[in-house]
Amino acid sequence: ATVGDSLSSIPHWIAPGLWLGSRAVRHTEESLSRFGITHMVVDGQQRERLPSVSYWVCNVKDEEGQDMRQCWEETVPFIQQAIEQAGQVMLSLFGRSRSASLVLFWMIR
Repeated sequence: ATVGDSLSSIPHWIAPGLWLGSRAVRHTEESLSRFGITHMVVDGQQRERLPSVSYWVCNVKDEEGQDMRQCWEETVPFIQQAIEQAGQVMLSLFGRSRSASLVLFWMIR
């Protein structure tokens, strides 16, 4: 078994316009269009870019002790603007804690 085997290949719906993805969600036009994904928050390691998707890069390493504050502050306006324009945002920072912490920060803002 590989690390990705235990992850869902389907993004989790968090709130209207916001989805939580994982590295198991296929990064293809077909896969993302099933959920209407128009925007993605990714980490610096995500090199693939689809022309139909707007991206925001959060350059915080997936390591203990990293300061997420700058990523949180910069990413929330991207999420808000996308949702206000009827977009669908998927957070896919290839781990579990960075994406989840961003969801929590967005919810309390």
